[in-house]
Amino acid sequence: MEGGQIAQVGSPQELLFGPATPFVASLLRKDRAIKLLQTMMVSQLAGAGDLAPLPATAPEITDTATFHGALGLFLTSGVNALAVTDAAGAWTGSLERDRLFALHKAADPR
Repeated sequence: MEGGQIAQVGSPQELLFGPATPFVASLLRKDRAIKLLQTMMVSQLAGAGDLAPLPATAPEITDTATFHGALGLFLTSGVNALAVTDAAGAWTGSLERDRLFALHKAADPR
């Protein structure tokens, strides 16, 4: 709300990537990248087109996990790519660390 009016309506991603007014941007500016990591799912960045071969030892993450979970797995495993699976455990693609970091930069350009 800004001046008693709704300033913007949208999904968390729409608000984070495209604040409609400077007021909305000021509300989201602090910790914007963290908010993005907590609200977006791996399935929104990793797709079926990302079926490059991965080592059999590549850590797996479900497509419903958040980017926050993916970042944690990247940091603890030290790998450059994760195997993305669906709820049944079938491989649906991969998520590369650099792709996740590029999204972070887009959300928080400093």
